[in-house]
Amino acid sequence: IFPAHGSIAGSTALRVTGDNFSRKSARFCLFWGIGASIVGGTQSGLVETVPVSKYVIPDSVANSTSLSDDTPITEVTCITPASLKPQLVHIAVISNEDLSMLEGSLQARAKLFRYHQEIEISSFHPFSSTVAGNVSLDIFGGPFVSNEGLFCMFGDVTAPG
Repeated sequence: IFPAHGSIAGSTALRVTGDNFSRKSARFCLFWGIGASIVGGTQSGLVETVPVSKYVIPDSVANSTSLSDDTPITEVTCITPASLKPQLVHIAVISNEDLSMLEGSLQARAKLFRYHQEIEISSFHPFSSTVAGNVSLDIFGGPFVSNEGLFCMFGDVTAPG
């Protein structure tokens, strides 16, 4: 999954790659907190399903005129739901909203996603640059998550972190 973390506010576009996906088998992303469970229809902890918002079809079949619900998919995108607190949660791609699978084999193939506090920028320096760019920008605030996936965006343009 990428990114492996996001704000408790939700709305992180989460890309999940894998094998044996299709539009029929990959309809929802399921998020559930560590220790969350569903027993006898009663839910405890964060358990939420969100619909897949985007499918990526392999180039080898993208030009096929016979795309169906069984067409292979290599990647799906889901928008993360909000979380009440920073926490580590499981995520899996599922075919329906039957949450009884939490008790079964689903946990073995799940990946982990970390919710963190919302990032706030208190200041930055310098306040301007030439149109050529290539200027180092110091950003203050936090909490910043230290990892190789950290980056800045200027409009729709991504800059290395």
